[in-house]
Amino acid sequence: MTKTKHRDYFFEDTVIDFYHHSNEVDDFFNVFKTHIIKKIGADIKPLNWLDVGIGNGEKILRLLPLFNYKPNITFVEPSNRWVNELTISGNFDKLKTITEIKGFHRTFEDFADHRKDFSFDFISFIQVLYEPDIVNSLFEFVDNRRNNRPYYLLINLENENNNLFELRNELAKVGFRVPTSQVSIVEELIIERKLEYQKFNSIGKHLCISIEDIINSENHWLYPFILGISKDMFLNLSHKVKNEIFQVIKPYLILHNFLNIDDTTFLILIK
Repeated sequence: MTKTKHRDYFFEDTVIDFYHHSNEVDDFFNVFKTHIIKKIGADIKPLNWLDVGIGNGEKILRLLPLFNYKPNITFVEPSNRWVNELTISGNFDKLKTITEIKGFHRTFEDFADHRKDFSFDFISFIQVLYEPDIVNSLFEFVDNRRNNRPYYLLINLENENNNLFELRNELAKVGFRVPTSQVSIVEELIIERKLEYQKFNSIGKHLCISIEDIINSENHWLYPFILGISKDMFLNLSHKVKNEIFQVIKPYLILHNFLNIDDTTFLILIK
């Protein structure tokens, strides 16, 4: 068995494809409207909100009408590709017209380390914690108690009850290194710190994509996304390795009419 070799999981380009071909925005909006807004308060003024990984801004634009006031929002987005999406979509200009943007930064660590008045009521990580080291960095921040008042921390990420992770597990069985769900790790870290939290599981998130199209296109973006590598890295794999991947993925896809990509949202109170 020949394993794919890469320095790290780097699939930023296919994450964008994944985002555009799912109902992620609608599904997260429903979770936020049903569970989150009640906790953080639609009427508390002012709400200082730090969103890490704004992406193309579409999710935040969808959430803002749930508030009865304009939150003060600070954004962090380290990805050049997502910053480009944010700009060309026009969403950043739209955000500036409907809410108070306090700042736009490129890395969470640098922003947190150099800010003296780190006072937020709400910090959100929506679909950005793909790797254990990022999760560890976040909880190191939590342990350092940099915020000078209690705040809510929201973490949203895909869970194990998910067709994509079933596929990744099948690939792992035959020797491929693939991304894993961070849900159990995050929950262990929360419990270890005796933090007050609630967990909400989505059951309506799915890929809006034809299974037949995936099967018939051997260079489809979903293959490198499942592996956690970029499109270019996938194209450079040998024919033999690609065949090994297809032998696992295609029979699985044939048995499914669509792919569920359910996720989990943690709302944690940090005192």
